[in-house]
Amino acid sequence: MPTGGETGPHGFAFSDDFSTDRFGVQWSLFRASGEVQTAAKIENRSLVLQARGSSPKDGTILNFVTGDHDYEMQVEVECDAGASAGLLAFYSDRIFAGIGLSEKALLEFRKGDTSAFDHPKQIGNHFFLRLRNRHDVVTLWYSADGKEWVRHWMQIEVSGYHHNVADGFLSLRPSLYAGGSGAVRFRDFRYWALAP
Repeated sequence: MPTGGETGPHGFAFSDDFSTDRFGVQWSLFRASGEVQTAAKIENRSLVLQARGSSPKDGTILNFVTGDHDYEMQVEVECDAGASAGLLAFYSDRIFAGIGLSEKALLEFRKGDTSAFDHPKQIGNHFFLRLRNRHDVVTLWYSADGKEWVRHWMQIEVSGYHHNVADGFLSLRPSLYAGGSGAVRFRDFRYWALAP
């Protein structure tokens, strides 16, 4: 598995250790409400997102535009009590795909809806998430330690996640999600383009 940080054919390396502020250069908030500084900030090599809402439809979404059709990404996550976090391929608040965890459930995001499954017993408020978008099929994993990964049983076909279905003239973007209450800290975001 690549370590992240490699550039794609576009020349950009999208991995981020959150040691510097890359808002407006790489990262942007989707439909931010209020001051950006209150929704997202860099602190102690962590990206801190203020949790809000109950799903990616109304939660805090931070994303970037990629020129890669196929890619994989992973991130380390720490949630406050009451918060949920996710890793998404996000088109808009109408349609998205990905995986997340709250303190009570494993969350699957598909077609703009959220499904909750039994919370993995080995997972606490600190965990790792991974998403691969390959040939318009999204595959999802979670891990307690970033070494032993559990693949989620559902794969999600996303070829229809575009303007003709959801309007908006947007693109399917790699994204981080924070919902519920409190804050979510993301660390060591790794991204790599996959060869066609």
